[in-house]
Amino acid sequence: MSSLICFTDFVKEYESNGQKIRALDGINLEIETGDIYGIIGYSGAGKSTLIRGINGIEKPTEGTITVGEQKVNELSTKSLREFRKKTGMIFQHFNLMPSRTVFENVALPLKKSDLSSGEKKRRVDELLDYVGLLDKSNVYPAQLSGGQKQRVSIARALAHNPEILLCDEATSALDPQTTLSILSLLKRLNQTLGITIVLITHEMSVIKEICNKVAIIDAGKILEQGDVFDVFTKPNYSLTREFIETTSNLAKVKDVIKVYIEKKQPKIDGVVFLRLNFVDNQVQDSVIMSVAKTQRVDINILLADIAFLDNKQLGSLFVALTGENKREAIEALKKKGVQVEVVIYE
Repeated sequence: MSSLICFTDFVKEYESNGQKIRALDGINLEIETGDIYGIIGYSGAGKSTLIRGINGIEKPTEGTITVGEQKVNELSTKSLREFRKKTGMIFQHFNLMPSRTVFENVALPLKKSDLSSGEKKRRVDELLDYVGLLDKSNVYPAQLSGGQKQRVSIARALAHNPEILLCDEATSALDPQTTLSILSLLKRLNQTLGITIVLITHEMSVIKEICNKVAIIDAGKILEQGDVFDVFTKPNYSLTREFIETTSNLAKVKDVIKVYIEKKQPKIDGVVFLRLNFVDNQVQDSVIMSVAKTQRVDINILLADIAFLDNKQLGSLFVALTGENKREAIEALKKKGVQVEVVIYE
């Protein structure tokens, strides 16, 4: 795959009360054609500023943003207008016009196109059929659910056959079930239409569900980036781990340790708590039983979680290890390819 979107030393500064505020600080990021690339961070981290650099809404104070062969920050007003036709965008609050029907909202981007009225109707019908709302053509946004409004927003964003779809917290206002249906639709259009998707979110569950790549942003800087599977299995920063733990049972580690210690007192001495990650085929293997037997230790499973990331399995366990050969058992687990982390408790 070739790089479609490239941020190079991208800096964005604002002035507030006579002071410079650096919203983005030297961003270097490449997004390949066909990616579903997730950018995650808390409010104020710089996510929205970053994604709006892609379609030229935000221009860099320093650095460049290149899409294909075009340097977005150097485009003329006319060229930028044409460029944006190939870069669709959807928003958290849908941005539909309440006084226009579903059909009219989707047709709006085509108003000044060269298509005939008949061609416009066929295009809008095709898009509404794709998102499953052809029967809602003549209703108004107020008559739709949140999920249906977002589907209309997606149909509108696809009007000009974009190569890129930007999603600005597109599921944050939706309930969990509706969120999954919208994410499934986004994944389908990525696979069937070949659209590169860049989405920003503060929810790691969204990244986990559909993305193949992820970048973690904090205070205007990219902390880490890469394949979702790699970031989930080997996070380098506490913030990344914090996001990951919101998607699994392992977020309850501290509570489990507390209960375990209370039950085992005064026999807690000699217990080592481990976080174990098993990759792909290891999830199916009886690694724990094998190591416990050969090293003559007890491995008590306290928490377990299995996730599917970009069509790969990741199994995670939180265990209490006891016995004389704990060090040897840890080494044996590592030799079998298990990722082992000793968890310190207070």
